[in-house]
Amino acid sequence: MRVSYLKLSFLLALVAGLAETNLLYAGQSYEPCDQEASKSGEVYAVDGTRVNVRSGPGIDYDKLVKASAEENWGSEINSEKNNNAEKRRRRYITVTKGYIVRENCRQGDWSQITVLSPDWLRKSHRGWVKTRYLIN
Repeated sequence: MRVSYLKLSFLLALVAGLAETNLLYAGQSYEPCDQEASKSGEVYAVDGTRVNVRSGPGIDYDKLVKASAEENWGSEINSEKNNNAEKRRRRYITVTKGYIVRENCRQGDWSQITVLSPDWLRKSHRGWVKTRYLIN
């Protein structure tokens, strides 16, 4: 009976991973590392709870949004009447304590990261975070 439970758990994790691979809005992207940024490639753990992932190195850049919000509300997103309600429902891409990330580059106090673990977030959870939330 235990073997069946393990197989079921594996299949559920696999399906969840496949479902989570494309979570950004269509056309939403993040700023690439520029010439001023120092290249890294270092691997860090995240030391923070729900750290927002942004489109660029600074708080003036947008928080990245999971695509599921657009799929759920479709054209309502562009409606002026529903704009505030949509913002309250919007789900942002975040990283949290225990996630493992690769720092692609660093620019000032900001790091461009790619989530390595959990691995099903590798394709969707990429962008910029405050460097202070990354620890060795």
